[in-house]
Parts: sequence; C-alpha cells; structure tokens
Amino acid sequence: MKKILLVAALFLGSTLGVYAQQTENKDAKYKVETNKFWSNWFISVGGGVQVYTGDSDTQQDFTDRLAPALDISVGKWFTPVLGLRASYNGLEANGYTFNGNNAYVSGGMNSDGYYDQDFKLANFHGDVLFNLTNAFCGYKADRLYNIIPFVGAGILHDWDVNEDEVSLNAGFINRFRLNSNWDLNVEARIAYVNERFDHETISKRLETLTGVTVGFTYNFPKSNWDRATVVTTGITEDEMQAVRDQLANCRDNSKKLNNELTYLKNHPKTIVKEVGVDVLSPTLFVFSINSAKVSKATRVNVGYLAKIINADNSDKTYIVTGYADKETGSASWNQTLSEKRANAIYDVLVNEYNVPSERIQKAFKGGVDNMFYNDRRLNRCVIVE
Repeated sequence: MKKILLVAALFLGSTLGVYAQQTENKDAKYKVETNKFWSNWFISVGGGVQVYTGDSDTQQDFTDRLAPALDISVGKWFTPVLGLRASYNGLEANGYTFNGNNAYVSGGMNSDGYYDQDFKLANFHGDVLFNLTNAFCGYKADRLYNIIPFVGAGILHDWDVNEDEVSLNAGFINRFRLNSNWDLNVEARIAYVNERFDHETISKRLETLTGVTVGFTYNFPKSNWDRATVVTTGITEDEMQAVRDQLANCRDNSKKLNNELTYLKNHPKTIVKEVGVDVLSPTLFVFSINSAKVSKATRVNVGYLAKIINADNSDKTYIVTGYADKETGSASWNQTLSEKRANAIYDVLVNEYNVPSERIQKAFKGGVDNMFYNDRRLNRCVIVE
C-alpha cells in the first residue's frame, strides 16, 4: 500500500506538464534566435573618392583635392542590430602647403605661393556597426534598405615616410539588399587625425580624411536570423502558484513515504505480502501542439517512472501509447504524430534511463477526441500503463 501512495504522489507531480504546453510563433519582430559564431560574417569592397582637409588645403579648389579611395572590410553581425568589422581605407590624398620643404610636396610653388602635396596613405581601423533600421523597425530578412551608422578607431599610416597617427572614425552605410547573399553599399565616412600627419602644424586642431565609396558586400551563409519562439503557459500566476504548492506537498509526502519504505525494508516481516502488489498507475505525459519534443520537466518525470519500472522485479510489460488531438491536423498526420510521441517517451525510458526494451511495448492511437475534462490539450499525450 505504501508503494501505491508513492506512485500516486509521483503521478501528481507529472501532471505539471499539462500547464506548459502551448507554443506559439508570434510575430515578435524584435526577437530572434542567437546564431553560432561562424554565422553572419561578411566581406565588403568599394571604391570612390576621398578628401584630406589640412591647415592650408582649403586654399586649393575642391575638385583638385579629390583623390581615389579603396575600401575593404571584413566583419560579423552578432545580432540584427550590433556588429563589428575590421576595415582598410586608402590609396592616396592631395593637399596644399606654404612650406616648400614639406615631406609631401610634389612640384614647385604655384601663383598663390603654395605647393601641391601628394601622399599615399592607409587607414586601418575597427568599427562598431549599429543597424538603425532593425533597431527601430524590427528585423526583416528581405528589407530592401538599411541605414547603418558606425564609429571606431585605428591607425592612419603614411607610406611615403612610414609614420602613423591614431585615427577616430565615424560614418554611415546605406545598404541595399540585392539577394540573400549580396548587398549594394553606399558609404560615407570621416576619419579624424592629429594635424601633424600632413607635416604642417598651424592651427593645432584635428584634421580629417573624408570619403564616399560605392561597393558590394558578400554575406557568408548563414546570413539571416530565425524568429524567436514565445512559450506561454496558458494559466494565471495564481494557478501556477497553486501547482507549485501542490508539488511542494507531493515532495514532502514523498520524503515521508521514502522514510517509511526504508523502515519497512528493515522489517521484512511487515511487507511479505506486498510482492504481488501493482507498482504503477497509468501515467500521463503531455506534449506541445504539433510537437513530439520531450521537455526537460517531462524527462524528469519519465525518470521517476523509470525508477519504478526498474525496481519492479516481475516480468510485467508496460505499454507506451501515443495520442494526438483529432481537431489539430489531418488523420494521417495525427497517426504519425502519435507514433512520434510514443517513440519519444520510449527512447527516454530505454536509452536515457536504461529500462530494458523487452519490458516496453508501443501503441499508437492517432487523433482522439476529448479524453479528459473536455480539454483538447490533454489529447496531445502519451500514457504509460
């Protein structure tokens, strides 16, 4: 009789699975699943023009100051909003100086009393990318346009005299989606650097390297993000607290019963007639709609059941029967789903908790109608008896 009470307590604990079933895919546009580290990498290449602005450069016509620019970047998106990249911007820049001995002078004095400058440079920097469109409008895989501001820091290197200066970088990327792997980019950027970089120090202010480039980005697979699923219990907090209290009482009763069983084991004369007593009542395990996945909570309860089966020294066989809700899906799908659910519980019993396979039989009932309390959620189940 004591063993029967223990099984009843365990069965009551297993019914908690009934309250955590309904999983619905909401259009939670701000919630996505986290991808693995090697997902969401990209490489970008672009070309355009750039302008260096030093102390005397404004004395020169703007069009004469334009120089070719090449951009190359490699990076990764960690979320649809936040990413990092390592970038190279470079080729050359043009300037203006009144100092004929300047290291970058390329030619004689012009009619204005200034000298032209021409120097090769490269800006190596790391940037933090912020997808403003995804942040405010939510992630959308096939969105045509995204605006992506960025900030970063790096080293601006001069190839002519091999000198380096720290650069502070900012800008934004206009990204146009071509397909799942390719984007067209229009990028505007600016780098701030100490005025001594062009070997002319007059105003003691930061100087700038500004550029606009057009190019392409290749997004390595996997480049998209899966929608997150939201799991709801379908019951109120008060109802859930009542279930928690019930489970706590079951644990207390189980502890008391274990103590009594220990006592009975030490006094065999009092339990000699309990050899043939049934040790298991039918046990119910409930699944989510259209799912045969065994949750962690259900696995715990299956583990308790496995202990009881393994402790039964008789040659008794247990039947694992799968069911599905008749009102959800076709008859053929419900038959398949009931088989998957029975197989799932069978696998946990045999492969995870080492119940001998010859003691377990499987049965499949397909779609059924209102087995318990007129609650269709209870039709999505497996019963072990």
